[in-house]
Amino acid sequence: MHKATHRLDCLGEGARAGSETGIMGSSLSLGIALTTPAFFEPAQVALPAAFVEHFPFGFWLVDTLRPRLAVSLGGRTPNPHLCFLQIAARLDLPTRCVAVSGWDGDHEGRQPAAFGAAFNRDDVRASEAVLASAATAWREFAPGSIDLLCLDAAPLGALAGEVLDAWLERLSPGAVILVHGLDAPGDADLWRVLSARYDSFIFPHGEGLGVLAAGAQIAAPLRALFDPPGDENMRQNIQMAFARLGRDLKLARTPKALQTAHAVETAGAAQMDALRDVTRARVEVLAAEAARLRTLLREEAAQTATLELELLQSERQLLQQVQRMRSVPWLLRQMAKTLYAGQRQLLSRVAKLFGVRTATYVLAKNRRRLEQTNLFDPVYYLRRYPDVGAAGIDPLTHYLDHGAKDGRDPNPAFQTRWYVTRYPDVTTLGENPLLHYLLHGSKEGRMPSPDFDPRWYLSANPDVAALGMDPLAHFLSLGRGEGRVGAPLVDAEDLTFLKVARRHTLDVASFAPSPIRRIGLDLLPMDEVAVVLPVHSGLEETRVCIESVLASRAHNTTFGPLILIDDCGPEPALRAYLEQVAQTVPDVLLLVNAENEGFVASANRGMIAAGRRDVILLNSDTEVCGDWVDRMAAQAAGDPGIATVTPFSNNATICSYPDIGEGLGLPAGHTLAQMDQACAAANAGRCVDIPTSVGFCMFIRRACLDDVGLFDVAAFGKGYGEEADFCCRASAKAWRHVLAGDVFVYHAGCVSFGGSAPARKRDSAGLLHARHPDYETAVARWVREDPAFAMRLAIEASLIRASGVPVILHILHPWGGGTEKQVVDLMAHTAERAKSLTLIIAAPAEDKSDLGLALFIPDANGGRRVDMRVAALGDVAALLWAFGLRRIHVHHALTAMEQLAPFLALMNLPYDLSIHDYALICPRINLAQAGAYCGEPDAQGCRACLTAEPKPFSRDIVRWRELGIVLIERADRVICPSRDVADRIRRYAPAAHLLVVPHEPDLYRRPQPVRIPPLAADIPLRVAVLGILAEHKGGAFLLDCIEYSQAIKAPLDWQVIGEFPAKLDARASNLRGQLSKTGRYKLEDLPGLIAKGDPHLIFFPQHWPETYSFTLSEAFAARRAVLVPPLGAFPDRIFPVGDAAADGGAPRGAAPAPAGSGQCRGNSAPCATPVDGGRGK
Repeated sequence: MHKATHRLDCLGEGARAGSETGIMGSSLSLGIALTTPAFFEPAQVALPAAFVEHFPFGFWLVDTLRPRLAVSLGGRTPNPHLCFLQIAARLDLPTRCVAVSGWDGDHEGRQPAAFGAAFNRDDVRASEAVLASAATAWREFAPGSIDLLCLDAAPLGALAGEVLDAWLERLSPGAVILVHGLDAPGDADLWRVLSARYDSFIFPHGEGLGVLAAGAQIAAPLRALFDPPGDENMRQNIQMAFARLGRDLKLARTPKALQTAHAVETAGAAQMDALRDVTRARVEVLAAEAARLRTLLREEAAQTATLELELLQSERQLLQQVQRMRSVPWLLRQMAKTLYAGQRQLLSRVAKLFGVRTATYVLAKNRRRLEQTNLFDPVYYLRRYPDVGAAGIDPLTHYLDHGAKDGRDPNPAFQTRWYVTRYPDVTTLGENPLLHYLLHGSKEGRMPSPDFDPRWYLSANPDVAALGMDPLAHFLSLGRGEGRVGAPLVDAEDLTFLKVARRHTLDVASFAPSPIRRIGLDLLPMDEVAVVLPVHSGLEETRVCIESVLASRAHNTTFGPLILIDDCGPEPALRAYLEQVAQTVPDVLLLVNAENEGFVASANRGMIAAGRRDVILLNSDTEVCGDWVDRMAAQAAGDPGIATVTPFSNNATICSYPDIGEGLGLPAGHTLAQMDQACAAANAGRCVDIPTSVGFCMFIRRACLDDVGLFDVAAFGKGYGEEADFCCRASAKAWRHVLAGDVFVYHAGCVSFGGSAPARKRDSAGLLHARHPDYETAVARWVREDPAFAMRLAIEASLIRASGVPVILHILHPWGGGTEKQVVDLMAHTAERAKSLTLIIAAPAEDKSDLGLALFIPDANGGRRVDMRVAALGDVAALLWAFGLRRIHVHHALTAMEQLAPFLALMNLPYDLSIHDYALICPRINLAQAGAYCGEPDAQGCRACLTAEPKPFSRDIVRWRELGIVLIERADRVICPSRDVADRIRRYAPAAHLLVVPHEPDLYRRPQPVRIPPLAADIPLRVAVLGILAEHKGGAFLLDCIEYSQAIKAPLDWQVIGEFPAKLDARASNLRGQLSKTGRYKLEDLPGLIAKGDPHLIFFPQHWPETYSFTLSEAFAARRAVLVPPLGAFPDRIFPVGDAAADGGAPRGAAPAPAGSGQCRGNSAPCATPVDGGRGK
């Protein structure tokens, strides 16, 4: 410590010397030792002269305290900083001196000139300045680092609460606080708070200076200041000593400071004069430029008027020419082309001048684009929508004006509603869907409908790819007529009754659980996460959201503070509710915006208030449950390169469930808790990368915010698109964005934005495209590839499994027909008691060894189809187990005879087996050879039969039959639709448990009389045949009958309600006049076709043992007499014609049947009874 007798160069003369001698030599008892620095004369002071009288105490305090860091907070005067700076330099201390300008005026450029000058002197050590408000500057200092803190009471009188606590946390254990300006207004609260907390000492001179012992380890010399020995006189002596030193210093330094200030003001005035001259000159230049611009605007206005007049005249001329076209068509067409060209030029010039295009011009341009392609089919449009033709509206005009908005389809291969649902960015951009496909979608490989895949079409048709023609345009103009298909089928499938709304392709391996399952939360390096929730409007939605967030706290270990931002919305009740939550619930911080700043600014404010924490940005119209925060944090903890995490939701565009796009509510019949639990169970720890996060619920890593910055308030204003812009900026720096498959958050959507949402979406889409040109393409590619589908399918499987309803898997071939119809009918019959899935198994193609599979999953949205290819049928077992199967129902095994038994053993579930044909005992399926019943010979006869088959499924009848018998005898139940079927199967598999159950039990009631139309001598007997008349359906035999009746001139009129295959069609064409054909029909159209033909008899010419025949059921439903062979199920299902009355007269005798036709029987109604034949011995 310096001794009082030391003399230094900076000591003043006269009064300063007298002061030193008077005080040091007086008999005053101070209780503290005054060191020499108390008598130093400062080299610099600033105006206003606040704090000047406290320089002696400041010098003494720094000498005694020897602080590592001295901070001056408050900006009326830089004198406290100058005091600390000069004494530290004079004593050569390592003290770091920092000045913080802490009042709002700093940021508007209103700080005193002396303040800036204090940091620009060469004769003092380098100083530091922090130009920031007190509310934020504390972040510049580490906790426990400040030894000396000087506060200016005047501007900082309102300093309180969390900001004050933040500053106090920065104080060291031996810290001292100075508060100067105690006499200034507004200081009472600040001093009252601090003096109540710490020991204090007041110097009343020089506007007042308060000294506080803020640390618990105050040095002994300072401790004496706060607790001096003796009576009150000693405290007064200390006050008087430093008051005298301060007044002497002020008297000595103030004149010099005034001279300096005058010099500064004089120099400033000169600068102002010079600046005023420069400004005046610039104003004159700007005035001249403004005059020039006004002249230019007048000229442009005149030019615009001229162009508008020319345009008006051109339109009038065009109208006149169109009226004359009726009489001179060719000439007027040429003139119209010329006028149209001129009009386009004028429109272009007007558009360039004004920077806009009129709606008429845009409509005309779009019309020309579509007219140059065949993507709009006016004939189809008018036939599909007859109201357009009835209104006399041009179909293309209607589609452009109204049809696309109404979801109408412009051609058979383009589904408007499906397209905008599949690609939600089209709706966001506000574009016409067909035009979007023409201009963008086709190039990006987007599908115009689930039935047309452009990429597949080109790969399957290399000649089209070689032409360079648009695949959809080729398909519409040529491909359909050539019999080409628009999407891959499951190996030439022909399904009619299984209908779905959505179709997907799945790599089965992607469905299997990730090899890295969810790690225990206690092992993950996860920090506390702050939940940031901006609020603008929607009291009820906000209340539900906040209550769900607070209720979930107990389930989360990483849940930090909940930060609410009141964005000055229109609902006072909402503001009151937020205040109530903040006051009554711990760890809730409420920030209130003075005015409505929008979602983006509010989100930024909340993320700043979160400090160094990671954040979850949550919309106020969401609901959460369970340990949602922990699961999102765990996803981010899995890779430090993950910037954002988004959960699944009902309404989250690319992160939506059950499908990509905007949803309305939770999936039917499920609660939020059920959805979240299904996600957690199905996809624990699983995620996929996404091109952008979705802002309704968005985890953001703090390190990414530090690297990329906050949301762009200036560009995105009130909201929409800010998170996509942020994610694009982050992706450019190699950050990842992921969709968490194990979290589900409900999102109502558009509560705060209301009706302005569509406009905001359009504006943000344009801005995003300008900033990030590849963004839309990246999103479209992601939607097309749909990498999250496996996770969504796992959720769907989990929901079905958790429902508790029995789940049945039906297995069948891809060729439709009666097998497919019976499966669909059976599923409808059991819909209230069980959930049914359908697995289509296609036979391997010639050049492939893998199997094509299609899984049909019904749901409330029309169902979905999942196409897969697997090396072995067992590869799909894990996927099927996920649905919680209880039973399997095998309807056909032809396409997987070798693999089906091992697959069923692997599944280890009871299974039923329905017999629809005889594929399990013969690879020819129908026991027919050359269109006739083979008689079921021995193994040698079967080998000879199979040898003649060009492409049989197998020529080894023994092996084939062994496989079939194993499937039959291991089945829990073998369901046969007729007694004939059961009898035949029993001969091959005597140990089977056989049940005779007709496919259509509702038909087996009391007999119904047939209706036979009246006959007359001049009316031929009308004989109808139903279906696709392939050879095994008796097509060749039918032609034999017709040719024979023609040869004997029998009065028969043959009607084929259906068609012949190509192999027989040429032969049928030679029978015109006696044979009519309707062509292929839809099942729902068949009753009308029968009624229209009004046949006397329906003939069934097949010569093999049919197992059931749904076509026969259609004849029964039409109450027509039938003629059937006495073979297979037919005898079981009919009565002789004489057993029931007919509505009309008896039929006239028909011509004798040709040789080999066998006996035939008539019918009036079906009859059969379910029979359980039991399991054989």
